[in-house]
Amino acid sequence: MIVDQQFEAVVRAGLFRDRQHGLHEALQTLFTVRPQLRTEAAIELFRSGEISLLRAAEMAGLDFESFRLLLRDRAIPFEVETQSSAEMDQALHDFFGEPEK
Repeated sequence: MIVDQQFEAVVRAGLFRDRQHGLHEALQTLFTVRPQLRTEAAIELFRSGEISLLRAAEMAGLDFESFRLLLRDRAIPFEVETQSSAEMDQALHDFFGEPEK
């Protein structure tokens, strides 16, 4: 409760444009001081289907392979979406067109 009062007081004092701005800055600071929280948020957002695997890796500050290994180590299932071979063939055909005979 006291933290809420302190937060509201600094917002009222004009130290932030508004409550949302103050909250955003507070969370950015928290994620900077405790980067593991950013990783946990990325994992949860990925697990719930709210963001892609690539976006989650980026959010966690990891490369794709490191994030994939983290998920594997935690036994968190994931699928990498790919096009079917017919779709890839069509995309190549569309890109390169029909060869001249």
